[in-house]
Amino acid sequence: MKSIVCSTFAAWVAALLLATPAAIAGPFVDPLDKPADMSPLAPYSQLLAIARAGSRLVAAGMRGHILFSDDEGSTWTQARVPVSVTLTALSFPTPQQGWAVGHSGVILHSSDGGQSWELQLDGRRTATDMIVYYEGLAGGGDETAARLVQELPINWQDGPEQPWLGVWFENEQHGFVSGAFNLMFETRDGGLSWTPWTHRVENPEALHLNAIEKIGAALYMPSERGVVFRMREGEERFSALQTAYAGSFFGICGDERVLLAYGLRGTVYASQDQGETWSMLRPAIPVALTACARTADGRFLLAAASGHLVNVGFGPDGLAGAIQPGAPWPLLAGIALTSDGQPVGVGMGGIWRAGQ
Repeated sequence: MKSIVCSTFAAWVAALLLATPAAIAGPFVDPLDKPADMSPLAPYSQLLAIARAGSRLVAAGMRGHILFSDDEGSTWTQARVPVSVTLTALSFPTPQQGWAVGHSGVILHSSDGGQSWELQLDGRRTATDMIVYYEGLAGGGDETAARLVQELPINWQDGPEQPWLGVWFENEQHGFVSGAFNLMFETRDGGLSWTPWTHRVENPEALHLNAIEKIGAALYMPSERGVVFRMREGEERFSALQTAYAGSFFGICGDERVLLAYGLRGTVYASQDQGETWSMLRPAIPVALTACARTADGRFLLAAASGHLVNVGFGPDGLAGAIQPGAPWPLLAGIALTSDGQPVGVGMGGIWRAGQ
């Protein structure tokens, strides 16, 4: 069984070394049962995702921290969150309705634009719900379900640890979450109930589903080993699209003209036919690319782990990328744009905003 190399490992080690003996000796409280600590330092903690909720910006990350800003990222307020697990992704289909997902199978819901959150699902229930679902299909003779009944329990043999890595909602009712080892759920009632979709992904090797995005008329999930999964409108299954890349794609973005799948060592693969064929762009920077935002004029800003931004767009010689001028910020994990097109990023150093 593969293992995930968690980006929070270094931060965890540092926190452990700095902890007092009393803190180390204290009773363990499962992060699933402990609300996120309210702290004035939350805007400076490690954050992994940022999204727009109408005119509001919302950011999320380690220790269950979620923050929101109503002034384009100049000031931030911490939200109350019922768990303290690491949160990895956000989706707001409307200014009020939003979802956050993360480690330990956590799915959170907000109905007030990210100011407050409730727990909809965690890994404890996920383990039971998935096995029961596939046992039912296996009882009807479904061979794929029978295989999953044998394989899926491995994911939870050490507890409800597997993370969700992506979330996408079409509207207040319909959405998907994707995660490690091909785990996937769909909801059609705003998260009140969830249906497993693991058997609907052409992924026999159980590659990680690192994100999920709607681009044009299809949903895409970037994965490992140079694979991108696609489901077009009217389909009920994700098909595997193979690039020439052998590494991991962390994200995907695009529009009606182009898809950009990005990952390790500055790797970007582009497709101009909805993923049927792919070509590699010349790397603009030799470090991991972690997030993407589309500008009003049709360019794409890719965030790099080095703190740089890579500007990708069409020029006289076709699609190309270049490092955007400006001093690097702390390690970037997510990026969004203000209403006037200025980047706001999150990462190891918390939140930064261009011009501040």
